[in-house]
This record gives sequence, structure tokens and C-alpha cells, in this order.
Amino acid sequence: FMDLIEVTLDSGAKLTNLRQITLNDNARKLAQVEVSPVARGAAATSIRMVGKVDYDETLVSSISAWSNGRIDKLHVAYTGSQVHAGQPMAEIYSPELLAAQAELIEAVAATETLNGSNNALLRQTIQRTELAARKKLQLLGLTSEQINKVVSQKGPTDHITLTAPISGIVISKKVTEGMYVKTGAPIYTIADLSKLWVVLEAYESDLHAITMNQLVEISTEAFPGTRLTGKIAYIDPLVNDKTRTVKVRLNINNPDLLLKPGMFVRAIAKANSTVNAEDQPLLIPASAPLLTGKRAIVYVQLPDNEGVYEGREIILGTRHGEFYEVNS
Repeated sequence: FMDLIEVTLDSGAKLTNLRQITLNDNARKLAQVEVSPVARGAAATSIRMVGKVDYDETLVSSISAWSNGRIDKLHVAYTGSQVHAGQPMAEIYSPELLAAQAELIEAVAATETLNGSNNALLRQTIQRTELAARKKLQLLGLTSEQINKVVSQKGPTDHITLTAPISGIVISKKVTEGMYVKTGAPIYTIADLSKLWVVLEAYESDLHAITMNQLVEISTEAFPGTRLTGKIAYIDPLVNDKTRTVKVRLNINNPDLLLKPGMFVRAIAKANSTVNAEDQPLLIPASAPLLTGKRAIVYVQLPDNEGVYEGREIILGTRHGEFYEVNS
């Protein structure tokens, strides 16, 4: 029951053809139309990631039993102890060690006795026997200094002293005094915490902006306001099919031991384009395209006709923060 009223075209928007829209001054003000120039450039992107601090696997070392025996003394009695390279860690009583030392002492005595012998074959045999005895003791865990001490004293020692291979923190202790262990049984694990790994989770949609040796800034809940930087040293070639993320590993210097393995960290990676100026992509504001699900459309202001905008279908590239790349 309403009368049909003819629309006045010049009062608002006017359709000139299927791709053009004309807006007068009042319509542009009411619609708050903004026009931004398309430009070539490198849009800086901040890639945000989260992850955890972990041990540097190259700086983790294990101490194990070199032969069957009994743990008679532990010089380091608890986990968390600070140790230095070469520091005595444990002493193991080993009957096998006694027998190997006796073989070496006998071989050295025979070598000294036969030094003046005219039988070259016999001398060579004894020398090879001595070398084999020394090698056996090295395989049982004795150092060259300890072996020479056995030879000079002409008496065997019934204990193997295990020393720390690196400086660091004892993160695992598997035995107690009086335990019997077999060859290869783990006794201690030592980690050098002056350098650590930070393992981050990056979404696969951000992989285009992540590269090797890229600087990443990290922060922790434990030390708010403190920023540390590290370089990307590894990008996992596989994508986690459950989280759709890729592991990214950083190498971090930790001289003051502020970072602890297991800490939760947040990271920001700055991605900047390194291509030449003439090869840099076209950039448009992220608010410009109309995304219909299957295509992207922008309205381009015609330079000769103020207020006339032409719709064009474009192919969008990667989004960098507040900008989109235009591929075509």
C-alpha cells in the first residue's frame, strides 16, 4: 500500500556501468571513502612465535662406566652441581682393570729385559704386546697420564677415576655409592648452559618470512622487559600434522645463566624484503580489497574522473601486517 517514488540519481551513488561507481562529494563524505596510492616497497612483517628453552645437544655429555665394577665413591653426590672439565666425578673398583694393568706391567718388564736381545722378532712381539696393553687400558677409561703412573709405580691400581669431559651442570645422576654397574651404564649427564637452544613453533603460513640466520628477539615471563636475541640455526623440514606448525631453532648465548631449560618464551622475527627496488612487489592497504572467498576485488579511482571508481579483480599475494602484496 505504498506509492512508488522515483529515485533521484544525483543524490547519492550512480551506476555508470557494471564495473564503475560514481559518487558525488556528499556521498564520498558519508561513505568516508579513502584513496591510497599503490606503491612498490618492502613491507616489514613481525612474525610472532612461542616456544621453550632447551639444552644445546652439542653441549650435553654423558659419563658412563668403562668396565664392570662397583661404585666405591662419588665425588659429586647430587644433581645440579657445577663441575669443571677434568674434575674427578666417581671412582669404580674393577677386577678387569687390575688384570689389564698386570698385563701392561709384565709387558713393560719384558721389554726392558729384552732391550739388549739380538732377536728382533722377539723384541717387536713384546713391543706390540705393550702397545696392546696400553690400548686396552685406554679403552677401560684410563688416561695416558694414569697409564704412565702405573708403569712408573710398577703397581696396579684397583680403581678407575672418572672425570668430567666438559664444564657445566650435572643434570642427571643415575647411581649411588655401593652400586654395581655394567660396562656402558650411565652414571652422570652434564650440560653446558652457557649456550642454549630455543625451539619455537612457527605457523606454516608464516614460513615465507622465516629464513636461516635471521635475527629473532625473545622475551620470557621470568624476566619481563629483558630482550635477548638469537639467530635461526635450523628450520624443521617437516610440518606437524596436528598443530600445523614447524619447529624453528635458535642458538642463544646465555653467559649469565638467566635462561633455564624448560622456560616458556615469546619471540618476534622481523621479516624484511631483500629484493631490488625495481623487483619489489606492489603493496595495497589490507583494508582495500573486498574478499569474496573466491576472488579479491578493489576499486580504483580513475585519474581523469573525480569520484568515479572502477572495480577490478586482482590476485593477492602474501599479507604483511597492514599490507597485501599484489601478484597480478
